[in-house]
Amino acid sequence: MEHVAPSATITKFAKPSISNDMLWPLLLNIFGFAFFFGALTMIRLRNEIISKEGHRPWVVALAAQSNQKG
Repeated sequence: MEHVAPSATITKFAKPSISNDMLWPLLLNIFGFAFFFGALTMIRLRNEIISKEGHRPWVVALAAQSNQKG
């Protein structure tokens, strides 16, 4: 019978078996990636809406305003 050593885990209901020195950077990276992915998704959605609605007056005004700034 082969003995398998317990591995480091992150669980909701029990104390994580992973070291706190590794847990906090891991959690920060997970949340950071989630927020980064969400921000990129929102930017992509905004660009898709502007692309599809390019003929609408509000998009033309937004483009004209953007051109005046820089």
